[in-house]
Amino acid sequence: MTDFKSKTMNPKQKQKSGEAAAIRRRMLEILHKSQASHIGSCLSVVEILLAVYNSVDLDKIRNKKNDRERVILSKGHSAAALYTVLNHFGLLKDKELETYHQNNSLLGGHVAATVSGMEHSTGALGHGLSVGVGIAIGLRNKKINSRIYVIVGDGELQEGSCWEAIQSAAHFGLGNLCLLVDYNELSGIGKTNDCCNLEPLKDKLESFGFKTFEVD
Repeated sequence: MTDFKSKTMNPKQKQKSGEAAAIRRRMLEILHKSQASHIGSCLSVVEILLAVYNSVDLDKIRNKKNDRERVILSKGHSAAALYTVLNHFGLLKDKELETYHQNNSLLGGHVAATVSGMEHSTGALGHGLSVGVGIAIGLRNKKINSRIYVIVGDGELQEGSCWEAIQSAAHFGLGNLCLLVDYNELSGIGKTNDCCNLEPLKDKLESFGFKTFEVD
Protein backbone atom coordinates (compact mmCIF):
# COMPACT_ATOMS: atom_id res chain seq x y z
CA MET A 1 0.00 0.00 0.00
CA THR A 2 2.82 2.42 0.82
CA ASP A 3 4.57 1.79 -2.48
CA PHE A 4 1.31 2.25 -4.39
CA LYS A 5 0.64 5.58 -2.69
CA SER A 6 4.16 6.87 -3.28
CA LYS A 7 3.86 6.12 -7.00
CA THR A 8 0.48 7.78 -7.44
CA MET A 9 0.97 10.90 -5.27
CA ASN A 10 1.60 14.16 -7.05
CA PRO A 11 4.39 16.42 -5.66
CA LYS A 12 1.96 18.49 -3.59
CA GLN A 13 0.45 15.34 -2.04
CA LYS A 14 3.93 14.05 -1.19
CA GLN A 15 4.73 17.37 0.49
CA LYS A 16 1.57 17.16 2.62
CA SER A 17 2.37 13.53 3.51
CA GLY A 18 5.84 14.63 4.61
CA GLU A 19 4.34 17.42 6.70
CA ALA A 20 2.01 14.98 8.45
CA ALA A 21 4.84 12.55 9.21
CA ALA A 22 7.03 15.34 10.64
CA ILE A 23 4.17 16.58 12.81
CA ARG A 24 3.48 13.08 14.12
CA ARG A 25 7.15 12.58 15.05
CA ARG A 26 7.28 15.92 16.87
CA MET A 27 3.98 15.24 18.60
CA LEU A 28 5.12 11.82 19.82
CA GLU A 29 8.27 13.45 21.21
CA ILE A 30 6.32 15.89 23.39
CA LEU A 31 3.83 13.20 24.42
CA HIS A 32 6.68 10.92 25.48
CA LYS A 33 8.47 13.70 27.32
CA SER A 34 5.33 14.62 29.26
CA GLN A 35 4.12 11.00 29.66
CA ALA A 36 0.71 12.20 28.48
CA SER A 37 -2.13 10.20 26.96
CA HIS A 38 -4.66 10.34 24.07
CA ILE A 39 -2.05 9.25 21.53
CA GLY A 40 -4.49 7.52 19.17
CA SER A 41 -6.86 10.46 19.02
CA CYS A 42 -3.94 12.80 18.33
CA LEU A 43 -2.54 10.62 15.55
CA SER A 44 -5.86 10.39 13.71
CA VAL A 45 -6.56 14.12 13.46
CA VAL A 46 -3.27 15.38 11.99
CA GLU A 47 -4.33 15.48 8.32
CA ILE A 48 -7.57 17.25 9.21
CA LEU A 49 -5.72 19.93 11.17
CA LEU A 50 -3.19 20.33 8.37
CA ALA A 51 -5.96 20.78 5.81
CA VAL A 52 -7.70 23.40 7.94
CA TYR A 53 -4.63 25.46 8.78
CA ASN A 54 -3.46 25.31 5.16
CA SER A 55 -6.81 26.90 4.24
CA VAL A 56 -7.01 29.80 6.69
CA ASP A 57 -5.35 33.22 6.86
CA LEU A 58 -2.72 32.64 9.54
CA ASP A 59 -1.88 36.33 9.91
CA LYS A 60 -5.48 37.17 10.76
CA ILE A 61 -5.51 34.46 13.42
CA ARG A 62 -2.14 35.59 14.75
CA ASN A 63 -3.33 39.21 14.99
CA LYS A 64 -6.84 38.32 16.25
CA LYS A 65 -8.61 40.17 13.45
CA ASN A 66 -12.40 40.28 13.68
CA ASP A 67 -12.71 38.72 10.24
CA ARG A 68 -10.35 35.80 10.98
CA GLU A 69 -11.43 32.22 10.43
CA ARG A 70 -12.25 30.45 13.69
CA VAL A 71 -10.97 26.93 14.38
CA ILE A 72 -12.47 24.91 17.24
CA LEU A 73 -11.06 21.48 18.07
CA SER A 74 -14.07 20.13 19.92
CA LYS A 75 -12.33 16.80 20.56
CA GLY A 76 -10.08 18.75 22.90
CA HIS A 77 -8.21 15.70 24.20
CA SER A 78 -6.25 15.88 20.91
CA ALA A 79 -4.55 19.03 22.18
CA ALA A 80 -1.03 17.71 21.55
CA ALA A 81 -1.83 17.35 17.84
CA LEU A 82 -3.29 20.84 17.65
CA TYR A 83 -0.40 22.48 19.49
CA THR A 84 2.14 20.68 17.29
CA VAL A 85 0.32 21.84 14.15
CA LEU A 86 0.23 25.41 15.50
CA ASN A 87 3.97 25.16 16.07
CA HIS A 88 4.43 23.86 12.52
CA PHE A 89 2.67 26.95 11.15
CA GLY A 90 4.52 29.38 13.41
CA LEU A 91 1.57 30.13 15.70
CA LEU A 92 3.21 28.54 18.75
CA LYS A 93 6.87 28.87 19.73
CA ASP A 94 9.19 25.89 20.14
CA LYS A 95 9.91 26.71 23.77
CA GLU A 96 6.16 26.81 24.49
CA LEU A 97 5.53 23.46 22.81
CA GLU A 98 8.29 21.89 24.90
CA THR A 99 6.29 22.63 28.07
CA TYR A 100 3.28 20.57 26.97
CA HIS A 101 1.42 18.94 29.89
CA GLN A 102 4.02 19.97 32.43
CA ASN A 103 3.69 21.94 35.66
CA ASN A 104 2.88 25.65 35.21
CA SER A 105 2.43 25.28 31.44
CA LEU A 106 -0.49 26.83 29.56
CA LEU A 107 -0.48 23.77 27.30
CA GLY A 108 -2.57 21.26 29.19
CA GLY A 109 -3.84 17.88 28.07
CA HIS A 110 -7.02 19.49 26.75
CA VAL A 111 -7.35 22.59 24.56
CA ALA A 112 -7.38 25.83 26.57
CA ALA A 113 -8.52 29.26 25.42
CA THR A 114 -5.62 30.76 27.39
CA VAL A 115 -3.35 29.67 24.51
CA SER A 116 -2.92 32.19 21.71
CA GLY A 117 -5.01 31.31 18.65
CA MET A 118 -7.53 29.20 20.57
CA GLU A 119 -11.18 30.23 20.34
CA HIS A 120 -12.67 27.99 23.03
CA SER A 121 -11.56 25.62 25.79
CA THR A 122 -12.60 22.05 24.96
CA GLY A 123 -12.21 18.56 26.31
CA ALA A 124 -15.63 18.08 27.85
CA LEU A 125 -17.05 16.52 24.71
CA GLY A 126 -20.12 17.79 22.91
CA HIS A 127 -19.60 21.52 23.52
CA GLY A 128 -17.46 22.79 20.64
CA LEU A 129 -20.03 22.47 17.88
CA SER A 130 -22.66 24.41 19.84
CA VAL A 131 -20.13 27.19 20.43
CA GLY A 132 -19.28 27.14 16.72
CA VAL A 133 -22.95 27.53 15.85
CA GLY A 134 -23.19 30.54 18.15
CA ILE A 135 -20.10 32.14 16.62
CA ALA A 136 -21.42 31.51 13.11
CA ILE A 137 -24.71 33.23 13.94
CA GLY A 138 -22.88 36.14 15.59
CA LEU A 139 -20.51 36.71 12.67
CA ARG A 140 -23.34 36.54 10.15
CA ASN A 141 -25.35 39.09 12.15
CA LYS A 142 -22.30 41.38 12.12
CA LYS A 143 -21.97 40.81 8.36
CA ILE A 144 -18.46 39.35 8.82
CA ASN A 145 -17.83 36.82 6.08
CA SER A 146 -15.57 34.34 7.88
CA ARG A 147 -15.73 30.58 8.08
CA ILE A 148 -15.86 28.58 11.32
CA TYR A 149 -14.25 25.13 11.33
CA VAL A 150 -15.32 22.73 14.08
CA ILE A 151 -13.56 19.37 14.38
CA VAL A 152 -15.36 16.66 16.34
CA GLY A 153 -14.61 13.00 17.00
CA ASP A 154 -16.94 10.23 15.90
CA GLY A 155 -17.32 9.09 19.52
CA GLU A 156 -18.19 12.66 20.42
CA LEU A 157 -21.19 12.48 18.08
CA GLN A 158 -22.81 10.18 20.61
CA GLU A 159 -23.42 13.33 22.66
CA GLY A 160 -26.97 14.60 22.14
CA SER A 161 -25.81 18.22 22.25
CA CYS A 162 -23.98 17.66 18.95
CA TRP A 163 -27.22 16.78 17.19
CA GLU A 164 -28.99 19.77 18.71
CA ALA A 165 -26.22 21.93 17.25
CA ILE A 166 -26.43 20.18 13.87
CA GLN A 167 -30.18 20.71 13.79
CA SER A 168 -29.78 24.38 14.72
CA ALA A 169 -27.05 24.95 12.12
CA ALA A 170 -29.28 23.59 9.38
CA HIS A 171 -32.31 25.52 10.64
CA PHE A 172 -30.43 28.83 10.57
CA GLY A 173 -28.78 28.02 7.23
CA LEU A 174 -25.24 28.56 8.53
CA GLY A 175 -23.25 28.31 5.32
CA ASN A 176 -20.23 29.75 7.14
CA LEU A 177 -19.95 26.70 9.43
CA CYS A 178 -17.85 23.71 8.41
CA LEU A 179 -18.13 20.56 10.53
CA LEU A 180 -15.30 18.03 10.19
CA VAL A 181 -15.73 14.58 11.75
CA ASP A 182 -12.60 12.61 12.62
CA TYR A 183 -14.14 9.22 11.92
CA ASN A 184 -11.37 7.01 13.33
CA GLU A 185 -13.91 4.37 14.45
CA LEU A 186 -12.60 4.39 18.03
CA SER A 187 -13.88 6.01 21.20
CA GLY A 188 -12.50 5.99 24.73
CA ILE A 189 -13.92 2.60 25.64
CA GLY A 190 -13.96 0.66 22.38
CA LYS A 191 -15.01 0.74 18.74
CA THR A 192 -17.36 3.66 18.19
CA ASN A 193 -20.11 1.75 16.46
CA ASP A 194 -20.03 -1.05 19.04
CA CYS A 195 -20.74 1.53 21.76
CA CYS A 196 -23.48 3.33 19.81
CA ASN A 197 -23.76 2.86 16.07
CA LEU A 198 -23.55 6.10 14.07
CA GLU A 199 -24.26 4.61 10.69
CA PRO A 200 -25.42 5.68 8.20
CA LEU A 201 -23.66 8.89 9.34
CA LYS A 202 -23.54 10.60 5.94
CA ASP A 203 -27.25 10.03 5.41
CA LYS A 204 -28.06 11.31 8.90
CA LEU A 205 -26.11 14.53 8.40
CA GLU A 206 -27.72 15.09 5.01
CA SER A 207 -31.17 14.47 6.48
CA PHE A 208 -30.46 17.35 8.87
CA GLY A 209 -29.67 19.60 5.90
CA PHE A 210 -25.86 19.37 5.71
CA LYS A 211 -24.01 19.17 2.41
CA THR A 212 -21.74 16.21 3.17
CA PHE A 213 -18.50 14.82 1.74
CA GLU A 214 -16.56 11.70 2.70
CA VAL A 215 -12.75 12.00 2.48
CA ASP A 216 -10.16 9.24 2.91
